[in-house]
Amino acid sequence: MFFFSCKKKTSEETVAPQVQSSANLIEPFKANTSTINFRDSSGMTVIFQGKFDKPVKWKISIIGLQSGAVKTFLGTATDLNFSSIWNGSQDSLYFFRDNEKVVAHLSFDNGAEIARDTVLVIKNKGLNSNQIALFPKYVKLDDCNPNRSRFFYTVGYDIEPDPKADMDPSVQVDANGFIEAVGDSSLNLFPNAKYQGGLTDSRFFYLKGQDLSTRMQTESGPDYYIGRFQSVNLKDSSSAGNRLTFGDTPVICGLPSKYGKNVTKLLVQAGSSDNLYFNVFVFGNNDGSKINYITKEDDNNDGTYKEFDGDESYEKAIVIDFNGWKLFSLRYSDFTKAAFLDPVDGFDKTQMNGNSRQDISNIINVQFNLVAGIKGGKGQMIIDYPTASWGSKFSY
Repeated sequence: MFFFSCKKKTSEETVAPQVQSSANLIEPFKANTSTINFRDSSGMTVIFQGKFDKPVKWKISIIGLQSGAVKTFLGTATDLNFSSIWNGSQDSLYFFRDNEKVVAHLSFDNGAEIARDTVLVIKNKGLNSNQIALFPKYVKLDDCNPNRSRFFYTVGYDIEPDPKADMDPSVQVDANGFIEAVGDSSLNLFPNAKYQGGLTDSRFFYLKGQDLSTRMQTESGPDYYIGRFQSVNLKDSSSAGNRLTFGDTPVICGLPSKYGKNVTKLLVQAGSSDNLYFNVFVFGNNDGSKINYITKEDDNNDGTYKEFDGDESYEKAIVIDFNGWKLFSLRYSDFTKAAFLDPVDGFDKTQMNGNSRQDISNIINVQFNLVAGIKGGKGQMIIDYPTASWGSKFSY
């Protein structure tokens, strides 16, 4: 922990022009605590203290040494105490982590650092009570017995004409061309990226491949399907998948816990589709592919989603026209009814499906479809921390 106190006048090159040579730090820059637990019930915060001899433009940059997460405070004042109260939030898309050392840098607005202090984050900010992770277990292929790991979530992809033709060689599939569990199986996938990590783990969901001409009609025109992630049954708290995913089960696969969660009951608290949000972090490579965020509704309430029997789904497209991590918070009322082309006769039977209205109480699965922008096109899907929130967008 380092403290600096300047007693002599600083040079014009070091100090911001508006304060010239009179910006002395007359009280040392320091945090009011050396450790912090942001999950403490008393609502713990960190206050950065320090005083100048006259108002100056200052900047405090808080940087996590492991996560690369960043929080910045800016101000013009003599006293830092009232303008630099940190509650564990971040400006970047990387979350501060448990047991992470962070360094707070004090500088003038021209970038010249004049002091620093360190704080150990014992616990990072917890999940708000009005939101829930939809894929809380992150599983690698070698973490679990395949028959057990499939319960966490399912992954499929374009299987015409050869089940294994369009998959990246590093992604393993079974004899039927179906992936039972996929996570970040390569720590060198993005050697220069700070893994997003979510609130619980350092893995993200990753899938890439190439369209093999299976054409799908969606909200924004013809798409070419590559692959998908689908959640467990969000309504059936007694199913093994739900008990593994939402029960008290270790991240590494174990026996299903006794109880799961009826996630749909939580979503109903939104009251309307205007107050329900589906959120996800997406890593883009500007390849023009698309991810369709999809909800599936069990409109006939038989316990499964059957598009052939009248159940309907809703979707919102995320176009990968950007680079790096980006957070999307999508209002459910902005989702549109997905088109259904009968695979047998090829006719559009969209209007025959479901009850033609969004019904939160019928949501049974959440799914992410990866599609190419052109026939035969390639694409990749890298997503992290898919959540649903009611009353407000995802916050942390």
